[in-house]
Amino acid sequence: MNSDQLLQSAMANYHAGRIEAASSQCTELLNASFTNGAAWYLRGLLHHHKGNVLEAAIDLRRALSLIPDHADAWKLLDNISGNASIELGKIGQILVTGVHAWCDRWTDGTIQSGPFRGIERYNNSFVEGVPSYDSIGKLFGWYEAELHPWVEQASHVPYTRVINIGCADGYYAFGLAHLIPTAQVYAFDYDEKAQVVCKQIAVRSGLSHRVHIDGLCTIEHLRQLAVSGAGERTLIFIDCEGCEKELLNPQIVGALAGCDIIVECHDFFDPQITPTLLSRFSASHHIDKVDQGGRNPNAFQDMRYFPEMTRWLMVCENRPVGLIHWMRLQSLQHQQRS
Repeated sequence: MNSDQLLQSAMANYHAGRIEAASSQCTELLNASFTNGAAWYLRGLLHHHKGNVLEAAIDLRRALSLIPDHADAWKLLDNISGNASIELGKIGQILVTGVHAWCDRWTDGTIQSGPFRGIERYNNSFVEGVPSYDSIGKLFGWYEAELHPWVEQASHVPYTRVINIGCADGYYAFGLAHLIPTAQVYAFDYDEKAQVVCKQIAVRSGLSHRVHIDGLCTIEHLRQLAVSGAGERTLIFIDCEGCEKELLNPQIVGALAGCDIIVECHDFFDPQITPTLLSRFSASHHIDKVDQGGRNPNAFQDMRYFPEMTRWLMVCENRPVGLIHWMRLQSLQHQQRS
């Protein structure tokens, strides 16, 4: 029996549930040729069948290194990776929930570092009382540290309006309201729980006269609020899970040409988001880009009380597949005026 026939027989045994026979034949195939990509795929299937998820992923990656266009191997590896991410997320949530109360007491609910240092958080989650994955990072001040220089610089600009699209628990809406006392802040989120929490924070923080909470942000909202010129200056801070390409269109909302914008780009939803925004704004704005960076939990002295795995989960922002990046778009209109 040649290798092709042996592989066919092994696959037939696997699909018939004769796992031991398939395993024996798979071993024979790999002993004969360590570069048999189809045999590595079969071994990945066998490990997956037995519940050996890590071993399955390793074998599937070996198969793909030899047969890059093996569609079934990609499909199974994606499935394994997705399930592993969900399980790790569950474990991480348990650990983070367990340490969150300590962090909240230690910080007295006040942000410890970064541009929002000293600001009271009031509420760290709006998901049924369970701390969100990033709540510890927000308390200690390392959340989205890539944006700290831009936020700090924005605090020195006399914006009259801040539009926060995708405000979630109000971290940026209220942080920017504190940093930019000249601004009226308009915070939008489609999640009704987020809206309720932000309205409560607005009252508790004494900022209800300056922070205005609404639901889903539309083009019409931007037409009304994105003003520029004659003593008006607007900052748009947007994290809307892929809707940025729809909303940030200066051909539809002409005033965007005079607004400064900080946007989280979700190219894993739509790979055309960043190229489209660059095309739309390159003539009217100076554009900077920053990629998601790393976090070193050992750089924070107060985390030494926690086990290593917990420390790493505490700095994890639980982002999806691929690296996130942000862009800052600074209107050239204001540079020309100055």
